[in-house]
Amino acid sequence: MKPLKPVLMLSALCFLLSACRKEINNTTTKQTEKSQSEKTKVVPFKGEYLTTNQPLAGPPLVKQKVTGMGEAASLGNSMFIAYATVNVATPPPFVVTGTATFIAADGSEFYTEFTGTNTPKGDGTASILVTHHVTGGTGRFANASGTVAASGYTILAEAKGSISYDGTIVTALD
Repeated sequence: MKPLKPVLMLSALCFLLSACRKEINNTTTKQTEKSQSEKTKVVPFKGEYLTTNQPLAGPPLVKQKVTGMGEAASLGNSMFIAYATVNVATPPPFVVTGTATFIAADGSEFYTEFTGTNTPKGDGTASILVTHHVTGGTGRFANASGTVAASGYTILAEAKGSISYDGTIVTALD
């Protein structure tokens, strides 16, 4: 039974060393996260916009330019321009994808890519649910990231509507 004792001691030593290594890795990870959080800030983005839609191409991939004017937290009086593609080749809800540029009151911009759904209703409107992923920007939004949810509607015959945004943008500290 004596040969078992060195094996047990070696196993215990390995376990102890691996536990110490894990603690070092956890400390390094926490320091990296703290360092990154000290260099960035999370900016709330919540706003309401009135929209106009301009058709650019017809079915089955309906392409349109959507312009929104409104006000949002962290942007003030602002606007956005989105280029959306709605795939009407399948039954509703239709898949919608696109890109958008949001322009703040001070001229800073941030860019997004979005995906979601466009669902026609029986009353001549369509509901819109999309998720925007922030991909960068200019000015105070340079190198921005984040996620923003949007919901709204379009009055189909008038090509006008409304959309609300709620999310966060991660930016570099000033």
